[in-house]
Amino acid sequence: MAAQGGARSDGHGFPLCGVLVRGPKNRAAEERLTLRPAVRETWIADRWSRGSGPLHSLDARVKLAVLIVYLLAIASSTVWNQTAFAGYAAILAAGMAASRLPLSALGARLLFLLPFSGIFALIAWLSGDTPRALALVEKSLLSGLGVVVMVATTPLEEIVRALEFFRVPRSLVLVMQ
Repeated sequence: MAAQGGARSDGHGFPLCGVLVRGPKNRAAEERLTLRPAVRETWIADRWSRGSGPLHSLDARVKLAVLIVYLLAIASSTVWNQTAFAGYAAILAAGMAASRLPLSALGARLLFLLPFSGIFALIAWLSGDTPRALALVEKSLLSGLGVVVMVATTPLEEIVRALEFFRVPRSLVLVMQ
């Protein structure tokens, strides 16, 4: 990573302005500077949101309304209705494929949900309620994936405008930013 014209970048064209971390100390000749992981993740999601797929072209207000209906449908599905969960997954898979979103990268972001839902699923499983344990994991992963797909297909400023349109309290919108 060479400094070009006085400005340093992370090697992907993203400027390293104020969000730098020093690299390994064993590099005496040239210090390696990288983006903090949270900033890099935000930049990657923003890059995906600027794509040209069918979900990208939808208005953010429509996407937000559909996401809320989708989340309500998942939440109200019964534990025993595995076909509904398969249908929700198929809808998301079709949207991700049509929008050419990286399946493995989106799936990796879902792994962060497993510790939270996994604890409650483990408790349900240990108490002998295996279907409820499975449903807890399925519902959390499908809900999380729905939110990730919306964020990956909608620039943050459009999401904020959609939230303001639906009169979400300003304090919640500011926390999201």
